[in-house]
Amino acid sequence: RAATVTASTPLRVGRLSRERFVALELEHPAVGLRLGEAITRAISTRLSEMTESVVQLLAERTLPRRSHV
Repeated sequence: RAATVTASTPLRVGRLSRERFVALELEHPAVGLRLGEAITRAISTRLSEMTESVVQLLAERTLPRRSHV
């Protein structure tokens, strides 16, 4: 998956491979747990927002009614 992102303020980013994450969990279980929880919360929030957007789009969409035959 790829995306283009433009920051509006200076920032620092990092990348954590799965292997490094597993090593982090083994070496520092509490940190690994907190990071996993933060990632889960972020994904959950985004999924909820996307679901709400779809609900709104469907509510605004007018579908042709079936005529009885």
